[in-house]
Amino acid sequence: MMMKRQSMISSSTLAIQELGLSKKVNWLLVAAVACTFANGLVISLWVFPAVSGPVGLENFGDGWAQIGENIVKGYGFVYDPTMASTFMTGHLKREPVYSLFLALILALFDKLDPYMFLFQALINSLTCFLLYFIVSKSFNRQTALLACFLYAFYPFTSWYVPRIAYETLLGFFVAALVLGLVNLFERLSYRRALFVGLLIGITVLCRGIYLLFPFALLLGLVARFRGRNKLVIGCWLTAVVAMLIVLSPWVVRNYSSSREFVPATTQGGISYFIGNKVVEYYSLHANTAGYRPEEEGDRLYNEIRDSVSSQNPSLSNAQVEVQADKRLVRMAIEDITAQPLTFIKKILKGVVLVWFVGDTGLKSTALLLMQAPVLFLGIIGIFYSLRTKKPVMPLMTVLLYSVLIQTALSPYGRYSYPMVPILIAFAAYFLDSFGRKYFPATTS
Repeated sequence: MMMKRQSMISSSTLAIQELGLSKKVNWLLVAAVACTFANGLVISLWVFPAVSGPVGLENFGDGWAQIGENIVKGYGFVYDPTMASTFMTGHLKREPVYSLFLALILALFDKLDPYMFLFQALINSLTCFLLYFIVSKSFNRQTALLACFLYAFYPFTSWYVPRIAYETLLGFFVAALVLGLVNLFERLSYRRALFVGLLIGITVLCRGIYLLFPFALLLGLVARFRGRNKLVIGCWLTAVVAMLIVLSPWVVRNYSSSREFVPATTQGGISYFIGNKVVEYYSLHANTAGYRPEEEGDRLYNEIRDSVSSQNPSLSNAQVEVQADKRLVRMAIEDITAQPLTFIKKILKGVVLVWFVGDTGLKSTALLLMQAPVLFLGIIGIFYSLRTKKPVMPLMTVLLYSVLIQTALSPYGRYSYPMVPILIAFAAYFLDSFGRKYFPATTS
């Protein structure tokens, strides 16, 4: 009887301790999310205005704001209905999700700031919140909290909060996709595969480079579930169908504008050639490729567009834009098949450049100083997690796909943004493992 009572007491004590730990973890998570929001506001209100002039940062938005305004006015997803396309703007150059986000703000408040950076700070905080569940499922809760605080105070994660740029929203969608993949790779089910497919579709509508992600997903699923091929294929097909359903309204819109099936945008062809010039013109001494890649990309695009237009005078601006992109894509494929070693060199150099390179040496150096510690710790964390056989296949699938597809196109440092939460997750795992090994009293 006495032993039973002692057992009940110890069980109650353990339950109370677990309840207290749960409350502690929840409050720490709230604190990390709040710090992320506060960091976004600090960068928006003080840091970005202070450094934008000396560093040469613009906030023109690459045409996003103009598209948002045209949506509100009823002109549709176009930069200028009467203007021919450029390498950056046109009728089908931009994905719809971020434009709709800006249009919603304009429709509600009639102006972007301060509402845009407030909403983007909130979205960035939600990314931190999702990161907790990604890391806790992949590693443990202590590592998850550490990752959230690293995310909260890492300047680059909040850098695009004050800017007219899709990165903050894309970071949220990629984090949601990773969490969906963590659940799917944990246990295969058609419901989870459906959810992943919906997230892939939304992510593609925010950034078109994820259009080919289902192929990486298939490889990841086959590697994870070796002996369950029927269910793997079934779940993969479910995800693909769900993605196509999400994309279908945008494809129909693009077809009505151009009489061509365009699943995402007409940006891919010229991005490849701009990326070639980034690698070619990058100078280690200057730590930048300068403005030449985009200047030459602009000239190349205008030449191809004008050629298409002169040969087909009856085509509309949208149709010319699609035909110009199709020609550039064919040229890119021919370039890769004719010079495969050059393409491989581009990938290898781009794997490094994609984390920091900008159009000026100052921008590149600033981002390099921010990214280098996280990248170093993250790489070590990847090796640690693979050695300890942690369930990191979903994280690795997204990370490897993002790096390879972006370096194959245009390896600018800004495009590494959606990969940063994954790197932070691995960096946090290394730091937590290191602390547990060498400072067990402190980490406990």
